[in-house]
Amino acid sequence: LDLPENVKAGQEVAIQVTVTQEGEPVNDADDVQIEIWKVGADADDHEFIVAEKTGDGVYSINKTFREPGEYKVMYHVTARGTHVMKSAETLIVQ
Repeated sequence: LDLPENVKAGQEVAIQVTVTQEGEPVNDADDVQIEIWKVGADADDHEFIVAEKTGDGVYSINKTFREPGEYKVMYHVTARGTHVMKSAETLIVQ
């Protein structure tokens, strides 16, 4: 998971996931989604955004955070019969 640094509210940023299996890029993932939620928000406020393949094993989204705060970001990847989720990482929006 590649999160941008120095994110400002109202600015579009790219969030990327590099998907590999046994060290090799996976270019045929069935589904790659980025889950984003603001810390303290209700469970219903989690946003799932489908990522598009943008490079060799790289899947990306563009996201504009409307308000400053602390956000959690995690990915969900389904590929080659396996589903993988990564623990949420923190993104600070100013």
